[in-house]
Amino acid sequence: MEKTGVRRLICQSSHGVGDTRDTLPFLMKYLIVPLFLSRAFSDHEIQENHIKESQLDWIIVRPTALTDGEHTGSYQHGYAADTKTVTNKISRADTADFMLKQLADNNYLHKTPSISY
Repeated sequence: MEKTGVRRLICQSSHGVGDTRDTLPFLMKYLIVPLFLSRAFSDHEIQENHIKESQLDWIIVRPTALTDGEHTGSYQHGYAADTKTVTNKISRADTADFMLKQLADNNYLHKTPSISY
C-alpha cells in the first residue's frame, strides 16, 4: 500500500486483543479465548503490530462478539475500557457501517476503537 500510494487502511481486529484483553467478560477471558480463540487472537496481535509499524493512515476497529443481526446504525464506539453500558455484541452490518464511516473520518486515526451495542 505504501509503495502504490494508498494511504488509508481500516482493519477489523477483535475486542479483547491488545489493551482490551482485561475488559473481556470472565468466561471469554478465562475459558473461550484460551481454549478456542487463542490462535485467532494471536494472529490479530501480529496483524495489529504490523499495521501500527506502517506509515499508513490506519484505524484498527475492534468489534465485540459479532452477530448476524440487522443494521441499526445505533452503537457505541471509542468508549473507555471500564464502560459498563456495552453489551459485548454487535452485528456484522453495524460493524461494516462503522468501518465504512472511517474512510472519511480522522477521529480515530492511529487508534483502536472498540464498538458494541
